[in-house]
Amino acid sequence: MYFLLNSYLWKEISQTIEQTDLVLFIISNNFFNSKSCRQELIYVTNTLKKPFISVFINGNYQVTGWLKSQISESKYIHFEEKDFLDTCNELLSLIKQSLSINMSLVKNTSDVKQWNEKEVKQWFNNNNLMSELHGFYQFQNGNELLLYTQAILTFSWTKEYERIKIRFEEKFKQQQQYLSPHEFLKFINALKHLKNKNLSSI
Repeated sequence: MYFLLNSYLWKEISQTIEQTDLVLFIISNNFFNSKSCRQELIYVTNTLKKPFISVFINGNYQVTGWLKSQISESKYIHFEEKDFLDTCNELLSLIKQSLSINMSLVKNTSDVKQWNEKEVKQWFNNNNLMSELHGFYQFQNGNELLLYTQAILTFSWTKEYERIKIRFEEKFKQQQQYLSPHEFLKFINALKHLKNKNLSSI
């Protein structure tokens, strides 16, 4: 029962992370010792490669071990080094800067129908999806992407996965590129997020 509960919670957490544009991690000794926090951080940095900010609530905390290698190049802020309000403002500036960089190459999602092929490809990149998936489907514009989204989300994603898996792997046989259920589910979750932001357009 404990294992099933943990699996369910992780599924909910991972799906939420996949739909975010930026992640904040509150770094402390408790974070370092938590297996769940470690799993989330590695998922963000190694798997999704999403932008994140490390927030230190103890100015004297020294990063060591596995944590040091994961956040060494991240943007960070220390909350005990300066005035609290000044630090809050600095954090807000970091967030705005990070979101601006992450979203600058893609139009507002309400304009998805006007996306061209290049902007569709950028959407795949921003969601850390396999470039081969974009090459496989070859969406020419945002409208094609939205129409596919509307169709695919009406039934179980596993059916579509089974339908395309063999053809996908045949197409990328020379590159020895395989399509795992995990990678395809990331694609489906990104489509769900896109649909939720475009209910008025679909």
